Amino acid sequence: MNKNINDHIISRVKEREKAINYWTRYGPSFGFEDLIVFGGDINDFRQKNNYCKKKYYEKNIRETEDKFSVEEYEIFQIINKN
Repeated sequence: MNKNINDHIISRVKEREKAINYWTRYGPSFGFEDLIVFGGDINDFRQKNNYCKKKYYEKNIRETEDKFSVEEYEIFQIINKN
């Protein structure tokens, strides 16, 4: 894992209704294809079934569209307290 916060990618969704989805066969998806976390068999995210393809977010989330594995992931929600 890259611990340097300056190397992380922050991208905003272009269409709000396509920001985050959750399906029965895979974990969260962002922008429908911009980031798909697909568990496959028994939600084993370590399989190389996860992928990214720029579609609804402003920037690419990854530099490549190659499939990749995931050991763990976290999702944060930013709440406006106004």
